[in-house]
Amino acid sequence: QIAAAHASCFTMALSFGLAKLGFSKGSLASKVAITLVKEGDGFTISKSEIWLDAKVPGMSGEDFEKAAVEAKLTCPISKLLTCDVTLDITSFEGSELS
Repeated sequence: QIAAAHASCFTMALSFGLAKLGFSKGSLASKVAITLVKEGDGFTISKSEIWLDAKVPGMSGEDFEKAAVEAKLTCPISKLLTCDVTLDITSFEGSELS
């Protein structure tokens, strides 16, 4: 359930960030995997991996990557997690504006 919460939170943060930049059309699909490791008598979350597929018409890949990294850093669930949070943009479709 933490993975689902992180995916939803990250996607909402990215969507809001893109809207602020004037990009409200397209699609975002995120999935998250949480890594648990045994620590003493219990477990701890050691990593949260975000995979992202996106289509944002009219946006450059460089600008999209900046927005995605900002969303990863500012998403409340990312801030809550004390483990390593990674982001892999598995696909992006956009285009430079002429």
